[in-house]
Amino acid sequence: HVAPCLDFVDLFSLARATKALSARLTHEHALRSVLMNASDSYGKNAKTTLRDVMALYEQAKIFEPSPTRLLRLANGRRCEFGPCRTVRNIAQRAVTNDGDPTISLVQALGAQDGAWEETNKVNKSRPDWGVYSCWHCLCGRFTEEVRLGKRALKAPVTGSAEKITLGAVVDDPRTAQHRMSGKTILYFEPTTAADGEKIGPVVTLATPKHDGTAPNAALVAMFHRLEEAGRRRASTALAEKEKKQKDAAAVKRAKTAEVERKARELASATPGLDGTLVFLRKMDEFVLAPSKASANKLSAAVAEAADLLTSARDALGDFSFFGEEIGDRCLKLAAKRLDRRVGNGPS
Repeated sequence: HVAPCLDFVDLFSLARATKALSARLTHEHALRSVLMNASDSYGKNAKTTLRDVMALYEQAKIFEPSPTRLLRLANGRRCEFGPCRTVRNIAQRAVTNDGDPTISLVQALGAQDGAWEETNKVNKSRPDWGVYSCWHCLCGRFTEEVRLGKRALKAPVTGSAEKITLGAVVDDPRTAQHRMSGKTILYFEPTTAADGEKIGPVVTLATPKHDGTAPNAALVAMFHRLEEAGRRRASTALAEKEKKQKDAAAVKRAKTAEVERKARELASATPGLDGTLVFLRKMDEFVLAPSKASANKLSAAVAEAADLLTSARDALGDFSFFGEEIGDRCLKLAAKRLDRRVGNGPS
């Protein structure tokens, strides 16, 4: 009863509590916890992983993942074939059997500190093979680069008991591979997880013929149904969030306009104050945070700005003989310089 309501992190913790709970875990529980109950803020990589894995399974490229494996992939943080370490630089790598990343520290360089670096941090599963592997394990232990020359495509796959050509393996739509120009990367041999479950591609260089197992139609249909429901739920949640943000912005704009109106009313008692830099800077605090603009604080800020402007007028004398327009410009310039000295130090 609780499982359908949990996200993938809590459900994985619950499933690992006892063997009885783990045995009662279903594919629907695992898929729902990721596709519907996880938000995009922290479940983005988990959703991408499950979509990639289920897409490969729908094409019969990988073995059927168990509910526990789906949760393990969703909660993955490190390479599932670890611990994984590689030599830190090229000079040290040359010492170790052509840079094999699987060689231990004792075999390679003794116990030198800092000679190795961790490489087992993984964000998502490999979209071409459906395994949660770091790049060094994938390239150094499980895959092989194969050239797609005319002779190579007609030749049988080496190391396989079955007589099947490389071209037939590459052209099979059920083959999991990373195709490039003139070459492809294929899985070397079938792999198993720590608990013995078959994982990864069905077709490998060691087993080039597909076993003929078709994907579970009910599981694939369930995945698409839950994925569509999860997308609709995420879209609805995003629309509600955007609406709340727009409403909050509209409320803030209304409050800001009201603060500006009240400030201008107070500033009208001092001719020439409205529009001066000293007045605008005093109002910045209340424009950015209208909720702070209480009547007393607003009145005090306007009075302080008026005092500064009056001080500028007294210090600079009368500019009325210049005319109204030039006199106002002189006062505003004087207030600007005074504001620099008062608020920001010497100009």
